[in-house]
Amino acid sequence: MLELALALLILGLLIVITVASMYDHQSRKSKRQVVHRLQEVSDWLHSQKASQGGFVGILPVDWSTGPADMTYTITLAKQPVTASNPKEVFPALGQETFTLQALPQEPDDCGALLLDQSGRKGVTGQEANVADCWE
Repeated sequence: MLELALALLILGLLIVITVASMYDHQSRKSKRQVVHRLQEVSDWLHSQKASQGGFVGILPVDWSTGPADMTYTITLAKQPVTASNPKEVFPALGQETFTLQALPQEPDDCGALLLDQSGRKGVTGQEANVADCWE
């Protein structure tokens, strides 16, 4: 009986570890997808500026979302955004500036991921580290 209880305990621990690992993998995959999408949208905005003389104020619908399993929505900041480091303020949309923000659809320690026209990266999560969130 003791051996059976021990075997069930070990099996339960393995299941918990596997589920946690799968969740972590999905979370990192989604974050990699949104980081890649932010770079694509930024490149598109820069090409629009080159052809039109300024940054456009509306993203095409297909640029604001990604694959079905990407759990973020990308928007242009209409007002300046303060990052987790209060000294970092990301600019609002203007002729020469923009800030893309990837807003998580589910709670995330990183908060929103931020990318401005110069390539500067940021996050809005209170205890978040830019390097960890943008891995």
